[in-house]
Formats: sequence, C-alpha cells, structure tokens
Amino acid sequence: MENRKAFNFYRSYYDVAVELPDDQKLQFLMAILNKQFLDVEPQIDGLVGLLYKSQKHSIDKQVIGYKHK
Repeated sequence: MENRKAFNFYRSYYDVAVELPDDQKLQFLMAILNKQFLDVEPQIDGLVGLLYKSQKHSIDKQVIGYKHK
C-alpha cells in the first residue's frame, strides 16, 4: 500500500467529519487516511468509532479494489 497515490474522498466522509469537534474530526480523518494509505485498521471507540463504522464499507471497498488492481 505504500505506493498508493490517491483515493476517492466521498462527500459522506466530509458530512460526518464536519459534525465533529476538531479533536474528534482529526481522529476520524486520520483513521480514514491511515486505512487508505497504510491499510491500518483504526483502534477507535465512542462516537468517532461509530461514525467510522458507518463509513467502513466504502472505505474497505476502496482498499480491496486497490489491492486487487
């Protein structure tokens, strides 16, 4: 995954992120970035974990698509 140059950032990621306070927003967005570029599954809980799980299907589909490309 270290050679990955880009991924699709969906509007739904933005819509979720803007509702969070800045510290949680950073945690949410870094979880997406680390999964997309490093394939690191985030260890987050609480509201941020729940919101990440709401987007997990599309995030995982992109990672799987990249790996099988």
